[in-house]
Parts: sequence; C-alpha cells; structure tokens
Amino acid sequence: MMIESLNMQDTLSQRGTANDPQSWQTYDAIFRAALIRLENAGCDVAAIASVTPHGRFSEFLTGVTMPVISILDTTAAGARDHAIASAIVL
Repeated sequence: MMIESLNMQDTLSQRGTANDPQSWQTYDAIFRAALIRLENAGCDVAAIASVTPHGRFSEFLTGVTMPVISILDTTAAGARDHAIASAIVL
C-alpha cells in the first residue's frame, strides 16, 4: 500500500473557475502527477480519498493507465445494489 499525500493548500489555490476549462490545468496536473507517481512506483490500483477532486475525476486520468476507483461511482453502485434511495459522501 502506498499513500501519496497532496498539500491541500496547494490544490485549493490552483482551483479553476466554472465554465473555464483552461483555468483548471494546474489543478488537474497536480492530481495527474500524483497518480502517475503511484503508477510508476508499482501500484496496481488507486483511489482518491477526497470527495472534492472527484468533480474533475475524468480530467485527472489522462495518461494514467492503472485503474482509479471513483468513490462517487462506488458509493452510487453500493446504494443501487442495496436499494438505497439516497446517500451522502462526506
């Protein structure tokens, strides 16, 4: 098991603005680089253990070949499998 810890102050300061995809380039690159470091270190699968970045989940995956688990998709699948009408991820 490997943990890649990102500095939240760095990620928050690099957030883009709505309706301006270009403004998110640095933010996306921070997460993408972390995933690639984990992949290069030999990880077979990754998960981002924070809800907020999942809004940009698909943008992080460019160039990443290992599977990356989405906690949002996994929560939705679990809720659906157990006939849960609503769920919250904190």
